[in-house]
Amino acid sequence: MKNWPQMLTRPDASLVEAARIIDSAGGQIAIVTDENGRLLGTVTDADLRKAILSTGHLNHHCSQFMSKSPLSLPETSSHADCMAMMRNNHISQVPLVDDARHVTGVVILDELLSPEILPNTVVIMAGGLGSRLAPLTESRPKPMLDVGGRPLLETIISVLCRQGFINIVLSVNYKAKMIRDHFGDGSDFGAHIKYVEEAKRLGTGGALHLVPKVLDGPLNADLIVMNGDILSKIDLRKMLAFHEIHRSSATMAVKQYEVDVPYGVVQVDSDHRILGMTEKPKHRHFINSGIYAISPQLIDLVPRDEYFDMPTLFSCARAEGHGTCAYPLREYWIDIGHLDDYERANLEFDEVFSKA
Repeated sequence: MKNWPQMLTRPDASLVEAARIIDSAGGQIAIVTDENGRLLGTVTDADLRKAILSTGHLNHHCSQFMSKSPLSLPETSSHADCMAMMRNNHISQVPLVDDARHVTGVVILDELLSPEILPNTVVIMAGGLGSRLAPLTESRPKPMLDVGGRPLLETIISVLCRQGFINIVLSVNYKAKMIRDHFGDGSDFGAHIKYVEEAKRLGTGGALHLVPKVLDGPLNADLIVMNGDILSKIDLRKMLAFHEIHRSSATMAVKQYEVDVPYGVVQVDSDHRILGMTEKPKHRHFINSGIYAISPQLIDLVPRDEYFDMPTLFSCARAEGHGTCAYPLREYWIDIGHLDDYERANLEFDEVFSKA
């Protein structure tokens, strides 16, 4: 990897800086070295999510959350040695070091392999009316609105295919013909696309019971379900790995959302005594991102031909004793639900999705 020096950081650097390196350098890892360039540790995407889940923020030094016994390979390692190391340890990148443990390079699995085609089906809910984006949606469905000079749904499908998710089911309703005419069977986009058409609006989860009917065989792998009005750089392979490691039946990608209160907040007890004051507090919450990983057996919990949302599926799954998990999403994400979101997505598109 030619730009590997951009992946280096110091132990006293913040996790915010490590996240910037991971997102911008393309290596999915920040490499922590001392002042002489010797390898001290690594910070990965998983370490960042651990920090978010345990503390709610990334305002920590890398040394607090880094792996202090990182895997590495001698700088003279062969292609086969690199492949074996990464496959045996289920990692996607590894630093190269000299005899004194100075970092001299980084090997990236994606640069050694073409993307693996994955068996998982991705179901995209693209049937909504998009009424909050009127008048733009009076002539076309929301997923077909141009963002960055091409339909929003086209970018979503492009990102999926680059990650190896080529088996896609589009759930359509409003102006379905426009979507079918544009994408066809998906072959022009490197995908295999099938369609389920809702006779009536079924919510964000109600069409799932139709999915097995349009597939060539039984559902034997976990599904990704996502809304068709979302742009995100989420790595769904990592989300599926998280889903499997935690033995979850339903995993929801959640995004941290901050609310700033522009006033001093006063805490008062039942006798109207002032207990304390907090000046302009900031509240952090996890919100539903509209991206899910679910096990195939949960489709049996979806009622036939009834309006049914994905959060309800999670409630039903918990009631039936199935495990559910939250996956912290730190990558770029925007829900294009309002006109100002649409304008922002167009402004940010070239920087974020120019390579999608």
